[in-house]
Amino acid sequence: MSTLKETTFGNMQRVTGQGHTFASMISHICELAKKLGSDCDDELRSEAVGLCAQFSRNANQAAPEILVAGTALAVEALRRAHGIQRYDVQLLAVLNLAQGRITQMQTGEGKTFVAIATATHLALAGRGVGCVHRRLRE
Repeated sequence: MSTLKETTFGNMQRVTGQGHTFASMISHICELAKKLGSDCDDELRSEAVGLCAQFSRNANQAAPEILVAGTALAVEALRRAHGIQRYDVQLLAVLNLAQGRITQMQTGEGKTFVAIATATHLALAGRGVGCVHRRLRE
């Protein structure tokens, strides 16, 4: 269960289950994604297979180290495939959604990126993923 540290959620100081703040997790995601950027496509696939193997051994998909690894893989894959650069607010939303929380974002903040990155992380865990976009529903 999450608890609030002495600052507000908007400052990304919410403490996750093991004392990791979202800010520190975002920093780790950025570092890992940068390292993955120098890997070839086969190495990136191998990292994804390794993460899937962890999930098959009942790794917790919401554990901070798993969230960081899965999100970093998604970020790098999106950068390679579509040239999409990520922003910290998007990574914060991915972390929240992957932990089953609701996230609200303003127009232009990159909800599509967030949905794809979250779906990628959850799909690596073998979870079924469904995304509904408001405009597509209307």
